[in-house]
Amino acid sequence: MKQFTQKELDTIQKRFSAMSNNGSVNYKQFQNTMGILGLDHATFLLDRIFNVISEGKKVFTLNQYINYLQLVMFGNEQQKAQLSFAFIDLQRKGYIEYKEFQQMLLDLTMFWNQITGSRVTPRQSYIGNLWDQFECERLDFPQFYQKYQIIQESIDWYEYFNETEILLQSCPQANKAFILQNMIDQLQNEIRNCVNLLSDYERNKKQIIDESFVYGPCNFSTSQIAKNGDDDPSFEISFLSNIQTNSFSLTNSSDHPLDQVLNRLEYLQQMIEQAINLPQVVQPYYFKSPARLSTQRKKNTIMNMPKRKAKQKLSVYFGHENWNLILNLMIGMKQALSNIQPEFYGKNALQHEFAERYVYDILQNRSSNFDFRKAYQFKDYAPSIFLRIRRQFQISNKDFQRSVGPENLIGNLVFGKLDSLTELGSTGRSGSFFYYTQDCQYMIKTISENEARLLRKILPRYFKYVQTHPYTLLSRIFGLHQLKIFKSKTEFTKIYLVTIVNIFRSGLDIDVRYDIKGSLYGRQTSTNPNEMVQDNTIALKDLDLLQKKDCLNLEPQDQQLLLKTIIEDCSFLKDNDIIDYSLLVGFHKRDINRSSLYGQQVQNNSHPFESFEGGILSMDKQWIYFVGIIDILTLFNTKKYLEYGFKSTLVSNDISCVPPARYAERFANFIATNLILQKSK
Repeated sequence: MKQFTQKELDTIQKRFSAMSNNGSVNYKQFQNTMGILGLDHATFLLDRIFNVISEGKKVFTLNQYINYLQLVMFGNEQQKAQLSFAFIDLQRKGYIEYKEFQQMLLDLTMFWNQITGSRVTPRQSYIGNLWDQFECERLDFPQFYQKYQIIQESIDWYEYFNETEILLQSCPQANKAFILQNMIDQLQNEIRNCVNLLSDYERNKKQIIDESFVYGPCNFSTSQIAKNGDDDPSFEISFLSNIQTNSFSLTNSSDHPLDQVLNRLEYLQQMIEQAINLPQVVQPYYFKSPARLSTQRKKNTIMNMPKRKAKQKLSVYFGHENWNLILNLMIGMKQALSNIQPEFYGKNALQHEFAERYVYDILQNRSSNFDFRKAYQFKDYAPSIFLRIRRQFQISNKDFQRSVGPENLIGNLVFGKLDSLTELGSTGRSGSFFYYTQDCQYMIKTISENEARLLRKILPRYFKYVQTHPYTLLSRIFGLHQLKIFKSKTEFTKIYLVTIVNIFRSGLDIDVRYDIKGSLYGRQTSTNPNEMVQDNTIALKDLDLLQKKDCLNLEPQDQQLLLKTIIEDCSFLKDNDIIDYSLLVGFHKRDINRSSLYGQQVQNNSHPFESFEGGILSMDKQWIYFVGIIDILTLFNTKKYLEYGFKSTLVSNDISCVPPARYAERFANFIATNLILQKSK
C-alpha cells in the first residue's frame, strides 16, 4: 500500500493539531472540521465516520486519523471493504443484518436531502434487491467482502441521488402515480425524523432546536415535474395545493418542543392515510451505467496533473482547510445544474442571457443559531451560455453534473473510499488554488475578481468564437461561479471560480510537458537537471525546450491545421487585449502493450487535436501529443503597461509582459520555429 510522504504526514499532523485537544479529537471537534457534512441536524456521515476512525471510542488519536486517511486514499480492496463494513455495522457487532443495511441507505438518503434540498426516497424493493445479492440473512465480514465489488458495481450514486429526475425522464406515463407515491415516501421519512428527534430529546433532556427542521413547512416543489399531454392539468396543482395550505411552520410556534413534534407527527400521519392505497408502480433506476473512467485510468490522470513548480500534490479531505469550500461548491453546482432545462435553449443566445446571475443558498430556512461559516451562498453566472458552450463540445448537462457534483464523493464514503480531490496550491501571490474533479475531467480554479470581470466582459465574443471555431485550442471554460463565504451574518468574503476542461484527462501517462509563452527571460523551470528528470509532472518552460530540443513531429495536414488554429486563437486574444497565456503541451511515449488501454474511450473524437486517444498521433506513431492554450484571463491594463515599460527598459526585451499584438506574434512564431517545424525527437 502506498504511504504518505513525510511532507504529507507533516501537513496532516498540523491539521490534526489544529482540531485536537491534548493529542486527541472528540466528536465535537471532529464535527467542526466536517463543514456542511457536520451540521447538527444532518450527522449521518459524521456519526459513522467518527465511529470508524475512533474504533467506537469517544476520541481518536493522530495515528488513528492517519491510518483512516491512509486506507480511504491508498488502501487495497479488502482494507476498504473493512472500512465499509465498520461504516454499516454502527454497533460494532461483527455482523450486518438487513435492518441495518436498510437503515444505512435510508439515513444516507435523508442526509442527502438535508444538505442539498432534494426530495429523494429509495424504494424498499430496491433496497431489498440490493440485499438479496448477499444471498444470506446475516453477513459477517468474509461474506460481505465476497460481494463487496458486486454491490459497488450495482449502485450508480449519481442515479441514486437524482431519482426524481431520472424516473420522470424514463417513465413519464407514471407521472401522476409517481408524484403521489413519492409524497408518501417523503412523509414517511419526515415521521422517522420526528421519532429520532423525540429520542434525542429524551436522551439529552434539552430543548429541540428549530434548526432540526431544515425545510420549515412541508412543501413539495413541482418545478422538476414533467407535464404530460395525457395527464389532467389540474391534478398536480390541486393535490399539492391541498397539502401546502394544510402545512404549517414551526418557526414561530410558542408550543413546547415536544408538542411541536407531536403535532407535526400527527399531521404527517393524516397525509399518509389520504394516499396510503396508491400502488407502487414506479421502479427506480439506480444501477450503474458504464464507468466513465476505469480505476487505473483515473489514477493515471491524477498523476498527469501539471505543476509549474516542484510542489507536492495533496488530497483534500475532512480536516483540510478547503474541504468545506469544495463541498459547498459541489452542492451549489448541483443545484444550479438541476435548475437549468437544456431543451429550452437553442444554439443562438439572447443578449440578456450573458448578464444573467442566479443565487443559491446552499442551505435554506436557517435558524437563528445556525453556524453561517458552514454553508455558503453560490452564484452562477450566465448558466444558459455555458450550457451552450458545453454542448458545443458534446458535453451533456447530465454528464457535466455527474463530474462536478457531490454524489460520488458522498456515496463512496459508504464503501470506505475518499475519491481523490487533488489540490495543487497556486504558485502566485494571490493564494489561490485549483483542484481536479473526481473523474479528472475538469479543473476548478479560483480566479481574481478582475479576471472574473474580464471573463464576463468578453463572454459574448468568446461564445461566438468557440461556435465559429470548433477546433480552437483556447481553454474550454464551462462555468463561472462565485462563493460567498460568511464569517458572520454580515461579514463575508467572495471567491470567484471557473470550471475548465483538463487537457490531460485521457488517462495516458504524460512523460514530458511544457508551459510555453514564447519569451525567454526567466523561462527555465530549474537549473538542476536532476529535478526535471525525477518529477515529470513539473511543466518545463521555453529555455528547457530549446535545451532539450523536443518538438512535435506531425503529419503535414496536422501541422498545418495546428499552426492555423494557434494563429487564429492568438488573433482572438490580441483583439481582446489579453496577454500572459501559455501553450500547455504534453508528450506521451506510446507503448504497444498498453496501446488503446485507456484512451479507447476517446478514440472516435471528431476534434482533430483529440482524435487519437485524446491527442494527436505523431508521424512516426511513437508519440501522442496533447495541446491547449491556458491562462487566458490576463488583461493588458495600465498596471501591465507600467510593468512592461519598467522591465523592458531595465531588465530585458524578452520579458513575458509585452503588449498584446507583440505577445501574440512572438508566441505564434516561437511555437512555429521551435516546437513544430524542427526535426522530431
